[in-house]
Amino acid sequence: MIHFPSPLCETDSLILSIDSLPNASCTWTGPNNFSTSILDTIIPNASAINSGNYSAFFTLNGCNSDTLVQPITVNPIYDINIDTTICSNESYSLGNQNLNLPGSYTLALQTIAGCDSIIHLTLHVNPAYSFVRDTSLCEGESFTYQGQTLNSTGTYRDWE
Repeated sequence: MIHFPSPLCETDSLILSIDSLPNASCTWTGPNNFSTSILDTIIPNASAINSGNYSAFFTLNGCNSDTLVQPITVNPIYDINIDTTICSNESYSLGNQNLNLPGSYTLALQTIAGCDSIIHLTLHVNPAYSFVRDTSLCEGESFTYQGQTLNSTGTYRDWE
């Protein structure tokens, strides 16, 4: 039986282990011309190039055993950096947080495959501006603002 860690994530060690057979030698083969005769072997710092089929067989008295084949998938981890800017009247969603203060934030997540991943957020906050223009008109007069002709009392907002 072939033993290996699950899930296997990038930067983990891929540990290939097979139950021994007395007086027999073992041969492992795998992706990228991997080959070893070490019964229990470790591939440190696994990455996507280590994904593929690993095979093991024994040789005893000049005869080979059946070959055991195990597909191995090295799952990705993510380390994402986000540098963004919002206005002070806005918020930025990170996970279940709605952020509106400048600073550095970290969110640890787990991929569907079970591998730890991290988002690093640097949030900049620029001031939002509000301008008030108080205008008085005499009866019958009008005022043109942003292409609109205004002739009645009220509060008018321009979001452009």
